[in-house]
Amino acid sequence: MMSNEIRVVFPKLYPLQQSFKDDNTRFKVLCAGRRWGKTELLTVIICEAVIAGKNVAYYSMNYKQMWDTFTKILERLKPIVTEQNRAQYSLRALTRGKLTCWSGEASTATRGAGYDLFIVDEGSYIPDLYHKFTSDILPTLAGRAGKAIICSTPKGFNDFYRLFQLENHEPNWKSFQYPTSTNAHITADELRQFQNILSPLQYREEFEAEFVSSEGAVFRNITENLVKSALPVVGHKYVMGVDWGKSNDFTAISVWDTTTMSEVHLDRFNQISWELQRARLTKLATEYGVVKVLAESNSIGEPQIEQLQSEGLPIEGFATTAQSKPKIIQALALALEKNTIKLTDDIIGAQELASYTMTQSAGGGWKYSAPTGGHDDTVIARAIGLYACSDVSTKITISKINPFRRS
Repeated sequence: MMSNEIRVVFPKLYPLQQSFKDDNTRFKVLCAGRRWGKTELLTVIICEAVIAGKNVAYYSMNYKQMWDTFTKILERLKPIVTEQNRAQYSLRALTRGKLTCWSGEASTATRGAGYDLFIVDEGSYIPDLYHKFTSDILPTLAGRAGKAIICSTPKGFNDFYRLFQLENHEPNWKSFQYPTSTNAHITADELRQFQNILSPLQYREEFEAEFVSSEGAVFRNITENLVKSALPVVGHKYVMGVDWGKSNDFTAISVWDTTTMSEVHLDRFNQISWELQRARLTKLATEYGVVKVLAESNSIGEPQIEQLQSEGLPIEGFATTAQSKPKIIQALALALEKNTIKLTDDIIGAQELASYTMTQSAGGGWKYSAPTGGHDDTVIARAIGLYACSDVSTKITISKINPFRRS
């Protein structure tokens, strides 16, 4: 209520929604099943923040969802809205509160402004969510000690899952997980209808709000085959697999010990110049005395390979095609299935393996890829690295520990 003359009416939240809204943790991650009431809850939170004079941002997965949410909020705050811009999806209130909305499909950057509250809706479907949140969104909250809410239904082990796990090792983070059945307005009979239609895995993900590998999951026995990274060993032979990336995608480097058939180091980075990427790769190759580097040669890879060859690095190109990709992916999957290899224990690498899927095309063929909004850079680098293990000369080994090794 604004005054005796102006009233803003909200729907009544049920207890779990109210409990989430009342929790004062600075960064909250909400993982909830379909029809739990996420959007209704978020509109109430946004409206209350605007009424309190806060500067609020709302970021959704696509234009339609952003528009629907903005329209609901605009209608509820209509008695106190003094300015509205439907083209830029923003409004101002009598209280000096402000709301600005973005879509994950839009190119408009969130950089520059300062916010008291930043809400990310359906984060599982926003590509590169973790990087967008840490690089673009967090800085906008710093000047005001702003808060953030990231919510979604889960979609495999992607960046939303990574943010959900932050409560385990970061202060001021808290995660909430609610299945659809905890919605006070959804009956058991209605849920049974969905359960009868969907596969068990789909139902667990969509309505139980569980993080699960999809039905088309490629890799098994991941956890059982994880080990710590290892320093170079005299007499062992090392190779390297590389998947290139620069802006949205990541460059991933996988170093393998062919003597033990184990990955000993995994590196992943982006948004740095090609010169720095090549230097980082060369340093790692020198550190392990790598006898062969096999790097993806598609498009952006070829110039980097040629430059590194001119500098004396033992690097060759690997063309990732519709024929070659399934072979190296299947080889990696089979090796994990049979427990004949070990991989470094890396949280991002494990998530990318767990969420990697295969789907059948209309023509009957199989397509391997990361889920929507996910990445597969470490998967490809590891697969290429394993392939390189079977394609090196047995005559070349490290004669001494390299002085550039990690301390």
